[in-house]
Amino acid sequence: INLGVGYSFALQNPLVGDRRVIQFALDDAKELAQLMRSQRKLESKQLLQDMIIGENIKSLFQPIFNLQDGAVHGYEALCRGPKNTKLEDASALIAAARQNNLAFEIDHLSRRKAIEVSRNLDSSFKLFINTLPFSPQDPRFRGLHLIDLFRGADLHPQQLVLEVTERQAITDFSSFVEDMSYFTNMGCLTAVDDIGGGYSELERIVHIRPHYLKLDRMLIRDIHESFVKRQSIQLLMDLAQNIDASVIAQGIERPEELQALLELGVTFGQGFLLAEPAAEFQTESNVDLTSGVKK
Repeated sequence: INLGVGYSFALQNPLVGDRRVIQFALDDAKELAQLMRSQRKLESKQLLQDMIIGENIKSLFQPIFNLQDGAVHGYEALCRGPKNTKLEDASALIAAARQNNLAFEIDHLSRRKAIEVSRNLDSSFKLFINTLPFSPQDPRFRGLHLIDLFRGADLHPQQLVLEVTERQAITDFSSFVEDMSYFTNMGCLTAVDDIGGGYSELERIVHIRPHYLKLDRMLIRDIHESFVKRQSIQLLMDLAQNIDASVIAQGIERPEELQALLELGVTFGQGFLLAEPAAEFQTESNVDLTSGVKK
């Protein structure tokens, strides 16, 4: 929420009525609030531009575990802005980029940096990278640019999983699927993020036919106490089986949630209970996946 706060003084004037004095003061306060909002937006845009030019963005990696055997399946790359700034948090960074019409540039930079930092990632692991719906059209992420990027990082296309969040508007599904086919034909995989359960989402999922369904953290929270949530996940697992996709539960934070997911038979999971995002590739979970007890 971008709130602007302004203030002014209503100075008594015997030649001007009280109502007009108050109205003048309100107008001044409103103008100051708008000025402060514009100033914050300019500061945010300048910080974003400096970050893009200096490529000052950091990639962290959170492991995705196979809940059945405890092995690492892959890593989700998470971007962070400059340290000790208001853009260090990923949500604030993305929100500021959208507000300043720099989402494309931030998306491209974070995607490229994540691949470069993943140099020599073992070929048995997947690399999950968040992308915006228009990212597949990025000419700097195609052809020789993409080939050179893979070669420089010593990655194979089969290791890359492009995540598109379900919350992002995809206005033209046919064009989106066609754009994504460029990458799937190379061997890259796809994932739909933030799946929360609902018929509108199911229709989108079937149209995209991703390789992974990543369940929204709100669907995972307190799942052990909610029959409806467990039924929703069971429905999504049935859908995943029908389209030959795997299910990933994200946002696992409590042992009870992990136990409920194990009972449902969910294959993959990630969350702070298992491992927090880090600059290095972690290979072990913080807990025993069979019991949820910390190691």
